[in-house]
Amino acid sequence: MRTAAVHEANSVCAGSIDSVSHVARVTHTPQVRLRCIDVIRGICCISMVVFHACFIAQELFGVPLDWFSGVLQQLWRAHIAWSFLFIAGMMCAFTHHMYKRIACYGVTSALIWLVSSSPYVDLPISYGIIFCMCASTILAAILQTCSMRFAHYGWVAVFICAFVLTIHVPEGVFGAGGFTLSLPSQLYTTNSFAFLGFCSHTFESWDYYPLVPFSFLYLAGYAFAHTRKAGTKPLEKTALEQLCVQLVSTSRIWRAVSNIGKHTLFVYVLHPVCIYAAGSAICALIR
Repeated sequence: MRTAAVHEANSVCAGSIDSVSHVARVTHTPQVRLRCIDVIRGICCISMVVFHACFIAQELFGVPLDWFSGVLQQLWRAHIAWSFLFIAGMMCAFTHHMYKRIACYGVTSALIWLVSSSPYVDLPISYGIIFCMCASTILAAILQTCSMRFAHYGWVAVFICAFVLTIHVPEGVFGAGGFTLSLPSQLYTTNSFAFLGFCSHTFESWDYYPLVPFSFLYLAGYAFAHTRKAGTKPLEKTALEQLCVQLVSTSRIWRAVSNIGKHTLFVYVLHPVCIYAAGSAICALIR
């Protein structure tokens, strides 16, 4: 299976819903922008662009980057994708526009698949990270409708453990470390369930993030945010948030990083095209 992570993200408004008055009226509190989330997403977004610049230079333009391989490449890719998924799960606890987010993810995922399925692209992007965010957000919306918010750090640990134990399910293995089980080969005879993580050896995608295991990481972020909302010290009052607010208000660099973090989905969609165009232009000039 050939997969190369292309990573994503989303722009979100945070807020909370409070029940007020004795007549059971429900109102929305003013939405609060979490600067720490914008800054973290901005850092991850910049890291993603640099990662893909290295990847495209090496794979498409033949630039020798011996250091860009092995464990370093795997850890770099993982930190970007896993951070985006965890943060996307967190934002479900704050957004007032869950279905708008689902529609945005769904349309973006479909467009990416259509464009990447053209004859000019050697491999399509099937069930990529935007698809995973869309499907996971649908799951989160169902959970919130059923008042299942998992507002306890124990649930965060459960979902992280589930992620670790199922991270090799697409490869036919369950477990981690010294505890592993080979899953039945019958699960991997068709690509009908590739979106879940069960695909045959013929399945190929440049960007593959099935629901198992990655929805568990998303749900870990979902549970973490609800846990903080239910606690006595919400995220907007933490030292990290106050630090990020100060950095963004006093530094142009950090303000730019924060602005990038607000538009990560836009950057995700456009940056591969821009990198490839820049690489082609440089190659034409050199020749």
